[in-house]
Amino acid sequence: MEYLRHKFTATVDHRIVSRLSAHWAMRWQQRMNGYHPYTKVDLKLQWTAPNYSLYVQADNLTAHPYYDLGGVKQPGLWVMAGGSIKLNL
Repeated sequence: MEYLRHKFTATVDHRIVSRLSAHWAMRWQQRMNGYHPYTKVDLKLQWTAPNYSLYVQADNLTAHPYYDLGGVKQPGLWVMAGGSIKLNL
């Protein structure tokens, strides 16, 4: 039995400057059957313009090692980037 026993999540969204915003997410969870509880902090920075948006996202900012269901080790710091374009046809 590896079901989730306790979980707490919190998010904060805020603007840094005119078009740059940040989204913070924190998760604390504890599973049954001997898994150690852990805290994971993620951050997404997004630049939003009228016709496009760009973002950089970092998961597990603290690079804390943790295991999820089935004893599968989860990645440390994971960084992704991307964007979208609005086409006016």
